[in-house]
Amino acid sequence: MTQKPIRLSALGRDVKVGDLYNYNTDFFLQKNTVELLDENIDTASIFKDSSFYLKPDDRFKRRRLGINSHLDHNIKNGNVNATNLWFNAYLEKSSTKEDDKNVVTIDFFFRLKRCTKRINEKHLRNSKLYDYQSFSGGRVTHLVEEVVYGAECICSMRRDLDQSETKENAVRSLHMAAKAYIHEAINPNLISLKEQPKEFTNVICTNYCSLSDKIIKTQCSIRESCEWLREAVGFDKDFAGGKWQAVEIVLRYIPDQIGAQVLFEMKNDFNLEKEQIRAQMFDLSESKALEPIANEEFAQVFLLKMDYVH
Repeated sequence: MTQKPIRLSALGRDVKVGDLYNYNTDFFLQKNTVELLDENIDTASIFKDSSFYLKPDDRFKRRRLGINSHLDHNIKNGNVNATNLWFNAYLEKSSTKEDDKNVVTIDFFFRLKRCTKRINEKHLRNSKLYDYQSFSGGRVTHLVEEVVYGAECICSMRRDLDQSETKENAVRSLHMAAKAYIHEAINPNLISLKEQPKEFTNVICTNYCSLSDKIIKTQCSIRESCEWLREAVGFDKDFAGGKWQAVEIVLRYIPDQIGAQVLFEMKNDFNLEKEQIRAQMFDLSESKALEPIANEEFAQVFLLKMDYVH
């Protein structure tokens, strides 16, 4: 049965098309894989943004950030180091403690997709999947067929609750004001930011971003937060496409990996046996333990054995 491609969040990890992946251990084999020429990679520009509000007590928060059951299983098993996730500091920051009863918290998540790179079908049709099978030797299960590049950001806002308001009303008011202001701020066609509304008085923001040179910004106003976000994703200046990072990956199943592993091990055994026989011939030649006719017979046996193993 043909397996469908698998789409996973990149979780801020450095992944590129042509990398190999072990689905069982979440291991990426990234160096010295099968040669992949630029002409075998199709690149396309896209402009797709999405955002959503993260509730402080949302029990699905990890899933909404891209950690599905497969990735969660590998994190719990230690195959994925959670401290390396770009949003790990955000997850570790508790927002459900008892002392937060008097604190209003609003978190927004943004995902911006800007380009895709994909291995074209011509490359895969030309027996390349067999090459990937042979190269990996059963160590991997999938090929990274496509990578979606962009950026992911979280804006976390907090302020103390005023004694004259209920927490429910305060959360609703801040949520609506933040949604309108931030969505306008991340509009790439916006020339300049407006002054922040009064609802943001005393609001302290912390920003998190998947881009390696813009990881976190703390203790800033909502206006400063939005300016930082605009700079991080390049709205206010020319932004080199190479600075976008992987946000999603698409995996293609590499079939018959057990057979590939057996073949890989047989080739290793063949090479080892070849070296062993060469060493034996050298030792015998040095010691002159065999008569010329015996040496000739040994060489013939060696050649026959090499043909058989090969």
